[in-house]
Amino acid sequence: VIRITNDDYSQITPQIIGFNIKNGAYDSNLGNQGYYEGNGSGIFIRGRISSIIKHCDINNNNSYSGGGIYIEGDHIWNDPLASQSIFEHLTVRNNYCSYNGGGIKISNYSSELKSFSTSDIKTKSIASLCVGVIFRIVSN
Repeated sequence: VIRITNDDYSQITPQIIGFNIKNGAYDSNLGNQGYYEGNGSGIFIRGRISSIIKHCDINNNNSYSGGGIYIEGDHIWNDPLASQSIFEHLTVRNNYCSYNGGGIKISNYSSELKSFSTSDIKTKSIASLCVGVIFRIVSN
């Protein structure tokens, strides 16, 4: 539903605030457009991006990995500081994926979340092989 990519060296900070993101589904044609087909059917973010996602309801999305939200950090320069997300007051529910991260998957050189507490995310999502939320957290 929302796809943000940045393969340039510059860093961007998009804000996704106050949306109801629902009913995203796997699209095999996305592989031809530079996306990993089937990842992040609600929100897909890849590259040097420090996103701000707050006051959103992410629900009923279906994908291969990261059903609701899929964030893949700086996969070109391998800089974990170039991809730091802020999550506040999210509801992530009823998302599904066939591999891992039913609700949220954050991986590949993504650094710690700048502002995150378990009370900020309400999740009830299903992944066939792994848990609903998967984080790769790098500590200082």
